[in-house]
Amino acid sequence: MLDNARLSALIGEIYDSVPDPARWDDIVGSLCRVTRSEVGTISIIEPRRRTVFFGSIFGPREITEPLARNYAQHMPFFDVLRNMQEGRVYLLSDMTRMIGARGRETLENTVMYREWNRPNGLTDSYCVALCKTPDEIICMNLVLREDRRPVSEEDRQLLATLVPHIMRAGKLGLMLDTIAHQKDVLHQVSTQMANGLII
Repeated sequence: MLDNARLSALIGEIYDSVPDPARWDDIVGSLCRVTRSEVGTISIIEPRRRTVFFGSIFGPREITEPLARNYAQHMPFFDVLRNMQEGRVYLLSDMTRMIGARGRETLENTVMYREWNRPNGLTDSYCVALCKTPDEIICMNLVLREDRRPVSEEDRQLLATLVPHIMRAGKLGLMLDTIAHQKDVLHQVSTQMANGLII
């Protein structure tokens, strides 16, 4: 578990993303380091269209580039993402149980697991639904190497402590973007109205 000073510093780093969304890549990297994960992503997933768009991605390029280019679209959990509770920390074993009794077998037979996870020694992951809408789910994934020690309850608790701050920072950033957009629209309308009145 992180000591209080390091935990506070990481939480501060998460909130630093609110005025500066470009910092999310660094934050995902920090989350990978504290959870001893090999790859970290924040993605926007559209389950019905079976599409994945990466907002942030961290890890060795030889692993992350094939993921973004070829394998994300073969992600095996499109059909169960709707069943995830927002903000809850899931492991791969939890996700496979949501598929059904043969979930692990189903996972291991997917293109993504056979051609990306297994060759890179990536056998477990944390998955969190940060935000759910009727059409999209924003997910955070932290993917673990097979040579990492097994995930403990303390590991899960650390991430569970950080997740509400990640969700809050993301929503605050979205609010600021919305406010900035509304101010810009208002400015354009008032400018055009002023021109119209002069005419």
